[in-house]
Amino acid sequence: NDQVNFEGLTYRNGNDHIKKTYSYEKNVVGHIFQSEFTKKLVQEHFGESKCNVVINNGTTIDKQPKKRLDHLKDYEKVIFCASSWRPNKRPDDNLAVFEHLKKMVDYPIAFVMVGDFQWCSAWSDDEDVYIIRRKLDDDMMKSFFRSADYFFHMTYLDNCPNSVVEALAHSVPVLCSESGGTGELVQELDSGIIAPEKFTTKIQNTYEPPSMKDDYVSIAEQVAENIEMAHNFGWSHDLVDISNVADRYLAFLEEVHENYGS
Repeated sequence: NDQVNFEGLTYRNGNDHIKKTYSYEKNVVGHIFQSEFTKKLVQEHFGESKCNVVINNGTTIDKQPKKRLDHLKDYEKVIFCASSWRPNKRPDDNLAVFEHLKKMVDYPIAFVMVGDFQWCSAWSDDEDVYIIRRKLDDDMMKSFFRSADYFFHMTYLDNCPNSVVEALAHSVPVLCSESGGTGELVQELDSGIIAPEKFTTKIQNTYEPPSMKDDYVSIAEQVAENIEMAHNFGWSHDLVDISNVADRYLAFLEEVHENYGS
């Protein structure tokens, strides 16, 4: 199960794929959730499942060395931020934390924001902010991850975002919100900063997320103190390695077959 869809009027049809798995109780005996948050969310709204497991997303671990893209070589530090941008992804909050961070440090630092902005906008007149308003191919994305010292993902109520998994697989520490399931990976791997935030699993419009404005300064201070983490990372990649994730899927399917197979 991916998520409970909170996006306004799409709530009902957007969750049909989850609802059906509960309607076909005799045929659906197992549920795989992306995070503990997702599990709590789905079971709160649709009921307990008889057999379930939490398995986070995974990807291929990048084993190439860090290397700045040419146009970023003059910067001592680079913050990277990428998404399919929607209001709950909080592009403005990501930008604002960078602006505060830039005022705190005494070295050249850049902010790179990449992705499809069909559902929201982002703008800055800062010459050290680069906004690329389109999706990039895999090779270009890998180049930005290898250039990055930190990855910002301040999204409200995300489940287990692939962009964060990719950042961790490229040994890039992550700044994220406590809301949702993103922080579970960061906490498990001790691989970044989790900004405190109260949240609820009740039905709500996630396209109107609460602002983190009151926390910009404290969050930026934490990033400034921890920005060397990318060069001194100590976390294991095992949790996000796609080979291990696939093994966990297979083990669960074998468990379901053993206990419920005919």
